[in-house]
Amino acid sequence: MVMVVAAVVQLSLGDTAADYDSIRNYAGTATVRDVVGQHIAGRFVVNPDDTTSGEIPGGILVDVLGRRWYRQGGICQL
Repeated sequence: MVMVVAAVVQLSLGDTAADYDSIRNYAGTATVRDVVGQHIAGRFVVNPDDTTSGEIPGGILVDVLGRRWYRQGGICQL
């Protein structure tokens, strides 16, 4: 007897942003944003425990409310 088990994995997008400036200028309530612009992409997540880190372009972004958005999965450029 052969048993086949299939699983469906669904990835969900966070709130989308066209570029890094869209995150820097963001004042909404989302805590996950996916940059989906041309030649740049990545998932950024708010780190509520960090209120002091400076910006590292493409790695840590600081928005207008002072939240630190951390890139998930490392820094890359296309």
